[in-house]
Amino acid sequence: MPSKTFPIEKIPALPRESVGADVIQLFTDYPAIPGLAVVDEAGRPIAYINRHAFMTKFTSLYGRALYEKRPAETLASQDYRTVSLDDDLEAVASLERRDEQMTGDTGLIVIDQNGLYHGMTSAFALMTVLLSENETLVAELRREVAEREAVEKQMRLLAETDALTGLFNRRRFLQALLEKVERNEPFVIIYTDLDRFKQVNDNYGHAAGDVVLKVVAERLLDFKSASVCARLGGDEFALVCEDFVDNAMLDVLLKTLNHHICAPIKSEYGLLEVGASFGTARYPEEFTTVSALIEAADKRMLRAKVGPGRRQSDRRETHADRHLKAV
Repeated sequence: MPSKTFPIEKIPALPRESVGADVIQLFTDYPAIPGLAVVDEAGRPIAYINRHAFMTKFTSLYGRALYEKRPAETLASQDYRTVSLDDDLEAVASLERRDEQMTGDTGLIVIDQNGLYHGMTSAFALMTVLLSENETLVAELRREVAEREAVEKQMRLLAETDALTGLFNRRRFLQALLEKVERNEPFVIIYTDLDRFKQVNDNYGHAAGDVVLKVVAERLLDFKSASVCARLGGDEFALVCEDFVDNAMLDVLLKTLNHHICAPIKSEYGLLEVGASFGTARYPEEFTTVSALIEAADKRMLRAKVGPGRRQSDRRETHADRHLKAV
């Protein structure tokens, strides 16, 4: 069947041993696909995972914990059909139109003459090709697409943001750094770790600690000099700033940042106070790779946290930093 009339997406299939995390990864890599096929060792389809149904479960409360490690085969839905490359497009589409159980995002697994997985299509794709003049049908299909896009947006938020604070997570932060390096945009990364945060947790409980983390995150988002804000884990945060010229300006930036995020926090637990330690690394003046930038900023932040006098910030270059530049 000619590819121009039989739309086929060359999407990787999931091996039988795959788990929910593998499903999420492929859905992230291929944001437009309606679903994924699960194949056996020989490459024959054995199951199908409907994107909308899976993401509705995964984005529900506790969905990640419930489904991330579950075998992919157990997450499959029955809402799919298998079509062959030899099938007639119009005949297949006609059958789909008469099947009341078929919806726009119903997956159609395409197999070759030997019954092996070849790719994916969907009732949406077939009906769009054949019935684009039918305004009522197209409107319904668009509604289904809008619903899927809403789930996709929620999925992206889960994949890229920290659940507690709403800031970028570590993965999205690294992606932002890579994008800036690829565009060769000068910037400074600032690693910050909260001081006395453990005392807040010990004295008032983890709920109070969560209040501190949320307020600090809000203050980071309000910090106009930062173009990227992320929570890397625990009480560790990171920022990306472009608004600097030299070390003197960077020192002013850090002092302003420290004052901004460390102001006492009024809460139901009383006045909560934390400090902050900072470590910086600049691209491309100091380091030219993301890994070197991150390692340097992290080490400098740790030096500021535990060094003599517990300095609030550290941007010093050490022998180890110079080694990072060379690799």
